[in-house]
Amino acid sequence: MKNKISSIFIVSSIIAIGFLCSNGSHEPETKKKFFNEGENEQHSDAMDALQFFSEAAAFPNKDIPANAYAGAMDWYQQNALTNRTSQTATAWQSIGPRNMGGRTIAIAFDPTDTATIWLGSAGGGLWKSSTGGIGTNAWNYVPLGFPVLGVSSIAINPSNKNEMYVGSGEVYSYGSNSQGIGDIRPTRGSYGMGLFKSINGGTSWTQVINWTYNQNRGIWDIVINPLKPSTVYAATTEGVYKSFDSGATWTLVLNQKMCMDLEMHSVDTNILLCGIGNYGSIVQGVYRTTNSGTTWAQNTSGLPATAYQGRITFTKYKNNNDIMYTHICDVYNSVGIYKSINKGATWVQQTTQNISSYQGFYTKGLLVQPGAPNNVLACGVYVFNSTNGGASFSQLSGNYHSDIHDIIVNPQDANKIYAITDAGLFRSNDFGGTFFECTGGYVTTQHYIGSISSTDTTVLLSGLQDNYTIKYFGGYTWYPEIGGDGAYNAIDHTNDQIQYGAYQYLNVYQDASQGNGGFNTTILSNSSSATGGNYAAFLAPYMLCYSNTQYMYAGGQALQQSVDGGINWNYMGSNPVNNGTQIMAIACSFTNTDSIYFGTAPNATNNMKMFFSANGGTTVTNVSAGLPNRFPRRIAVNPKNSKEVYAVFSGFGTGHVFKSVNNGGTWTDVSTLLPDMPFECVIVDPLDPNFVYVGCDYGVFVSANKGATWTSYDNGFPDATMVFDLQISPSARYMYAFTHGRGIFKRDLSDLGAGVNYQSKNNDLVNLFPNPAVEEITILIKNAGAAKYSAHIYTMEGKEIKSFDLLNSQNTIPISELSKGAYLVSIHKNNAPFSYKSFIKQ
Repeated sequence: MKNKISSIFIVSSIIAIGFLCSNGSHEPETKKKFFNEGENEQHSDAMDALQFFSEAAAFPNKDIPANAYAGAMDWYQQNALTNRTSQTATAWQSIGPRNMGGRTIAIAFDPTDTATIWLGSAGGGLWKSSTGGIGTNAWNYVPLGFPVLGVSSIAINPSNKNEMYVGSGEVYSYGSNSQGIGDIRPTRGSYGMGLFKSINGGTSWTQVINWTYNQNRGIWDIVINPLKPSTVYAATTEGVYKSFDSGATWTLVLNQKMCMDLEMHSVDTNILLCGIGNYGSIVQGVYRTTNSGTTWAQNTSGLPATAYQGRITFTKYKNNNDIMYTHICDVYNSVGIYKSINKGATWVQQTTQNISSYQGFYTKGLLVQPGAPNNVLACGVYVFNSTNGGASFSQLSGNYHSDIHDIIVNPQDANKIYAITDAGLFRSNDFGGTFFECTGGYVTTQHYIGSISSTDTTVLLSGLQDNYTIKYFGGYTWYPEIGGDGAYNAIDHTNDQIQYGAYQYLNVYQDASQGNGGFNTTILSNSSSATGGNYAAFLAPYMLCYSNTQYMYAGGQALQQSVDGGINWNYMGSNPVNNGTQIMAIACSFTNTDSIYFGTAPNATNNMKMFFSANGGTTVTNVSAGLPNRFPRRIAVNPKNSKEVYAVFSGFGTGHVFKSVNNGGTWTDVSTLLPDMPFECVIVDPLDPNFVYVGCDYGVFVSANKGATWTSYDNGFPDATMVFDLQISPSARYMYAFTHGRGIFKRDLSDLGAGVNYQSKNNDLVNLFPNPAVEEITILIKNAGAAKYSAHIYTMEGKEIKSFDLLNSQNTIPISELSKGAYLVSIHKNNAPFSYKSFIKQ
C-alpha cells in the first residue's frame, strides 16, 4: 500500500488492542535470528532514531538546555518523592524481557576474574555478571546512587579490581558548525551526569567529574596507566581530561570537542592516541602525544588529509604495542583501516573496504588477536575478520546482533571474544567462528510502544528501538517478530488473532494468527531517505478504532483511513495537512469512528498543529489554540466521553499535559504540578475516567481527579525510568509500563480503587468458556456451596449491560445479542464482588 509516518501511537487504542490467550509454547521462527535484525534497517535509521528523540526533546532550541533534566530531577526529588500516592499496597514489577538486551555501549573485565564482566547500557545503567554472561539470570543491575541512564565507558584498575571508573552520557554529535541536520543536533541516545568512581568494587560510587547540570556532555573512554594506576585519562565530548590522583582532581589536557577513543602504549605510557570528531564536528582526526598528554599534535602521516565526520577507533597488538590499527569512518561509510608499526607515528592504509556499512558515526570495534598479529576483527553493522593484517576482510555470519559497539578479547584466552551490540552481549569461543547470546537477565531493552490482549494479561506486543517488534506469552521471555526498529503495534480487541506490527517510517504488517504467521501481510509500505523529506516520521502512528476495528487511521504528512482492516487506504482531507509536517499522534472516540484527533510536529517554519474532525478527517478544525509549540507525543480520549481529551508534549519550558472538555475547543494546562521534562504518554482509566496516568522521562504520575492534582506512581521503578507507553489490561486491572531502557513493568491497580476493584484471588475458582464465544458462555463455579451467585456483564468502558442470577454451579448465559467485542464479567457472591473474567464476543 502506501506511505510513512512519524511518532507516537494512541493510548486510547491501549484498550482497543487485545488478543486471545495462547498456550505459551510459541518459539521464535528460524528466520528471526538476531543477526538479521537489520533486515528492515536502512542507511540512516540509527541516526534517525536518535535524531527523532533529540529533536522532540530540544525543540524549539537547537539543543536540550544543558541543565534541563537536572532541574526536572531536582523538582522530582523535592516534590514527587514526598508526594507519592499514600496507597502503596502494590509496586511495579519487571516482566522482562530477560532473554534479550538493549543497546550496550561499554564493557570491561575484572582484571583477575574474567568470569566477572561489567556492561554499560545506553538507557538502563550499569550491569554486572559473575558467570561470564552465561545463564538465564546472569546479570544484575548495579545502581550508582545517581539517576544515570547511559553508561558509555568503564575502566577497572588492573592492580586493584575494587577501584573502578564509570563514564556516562551517549553523545554522537557535538561542537559542530551546523549542530546537525536541520540545525538540531542529532544522535544523542541518553543523558549522563559525568564520571563516577568506586573503591569497593561497585558497592558505592562518588561523582568525580560533576556534569549534573551539563547533561549534553558524555564520556566515551577511560584509560588507566597500567604502570602508574593513579594516572587516569578520560576522553570526553569536551576533550581529554587527566587525573594524577586517582580521579580526585582533573585537568583538561586536550581541548578539542568529541574525543571518542583513547589508546595508550602499555610499555611506553607517555604515548597516547586520541580519535577526535564525529558527525558535524569542526575538528576531526588522529591526535598523538608522546609526553603523557602535555602536548598533542594531529597525525596525518599516512592518514587521509580530507575531512571525515565519523568515528575513529584504535586497537593495539597485545604482544607488541608498537603495532597499532585505526579504523577511520565518515558519517556512514568507512574511510579506511590503517596500520602503524612505530607506536602510531606513521601509518599505512591496509584497506578501504566499507566495514562500517552505513553506521560510521555510530558503531565501533577493532581487535587484534593476541599471539596472532595478522588476525584482525573490525566492526560496523556486522563483524568482519582479516587473516592478513587488515589487507582484506570477510564478513562473519552467525548468531549475533547487528550494530556492534565494541569487541574485546578475554585477557586469559585469545580465542574468546565479546561483542556488545544493540541487543546486548554476544560471545565467541573461536574468535568469531560462532557466536552465542549472553543476555539472560540483562533487562535493558528500549521500548517505544506496547499493546495488550483484552482477555489475557500474558499476551502482549511491543516495539523496541534498535530491535524488533516482539511478542509475549507469559514469564520473562519475549519473541522477535519484525526486524528493524519496532514501532507501533496493535491487536484487534474483537478478534485477537488479528495483530499489527510495524518498523520505522510507517511500514505496517498484519498477522491473522496471533503473531504466529510471521506478520507477512503488508498493510502500509514506505521507503526512507537519509537526507530527510520522508512522508512519515520515524515513529509514525496508526491505530484501530475501538467501536469498529475495521476502521484504521494512520498519519504521515496527511491523515489516511482504511475501512476494511488495512486492505485499502484513502487520504482524508488536505494532503499535506500542515505544509508537509508529519503527524505524530492520533486518537479516536471509543464510540464513533468519525470522531478523531491528531497532532503534527512543529518545525522552524510551522507551529505544532492539533486537529479535530467529526467526519473521519474529511474536514478538520484547527484546535491548537492554548497548546504549546512542542512535539505532541500522545493523545488519549475519555472512553466514556469523546469530548474529553488529553494531550502530552515533549520538550522543556512549557506545560506538558493538557486537557479539553469540548473537543479541543479550549485547553487547560493540567501539568502545573508536574516536572518540566518530556512527557511521552497518557491513558485514561476505562473503568473510572477520573483516573488519568501519564508517563515521562522520569517515571509515572497519576491523577484521581482528571488532572487537577498529581502524585508520583513509581514505587518499584529503578532511578530515572523513562516511561514511553502505558497500557491497562481490560481483563485484570493491571497496568503495564513500557520503558526506554529498563524493559517492561507490570503493576496491580487495585491500590487506587478506580472503577471496578478487581480482586484476582478467586479467579482460579471460576471458569468461563468458550472464549471467544458466539452464542453463549458457560460459567463454572468450583465449590459453590449454598452461597448466592450472580454474573454482571460490563463493557470494557465499565458500563453494566446485563446481569444474571447463577442458580447452579454451572450456568449458561446467552450473548448472541451482544455486539462483537471484549466484555468483562463480574461474579458476585452473596452480593459482593467475588471474581472477574473477560471474554470476546465474535
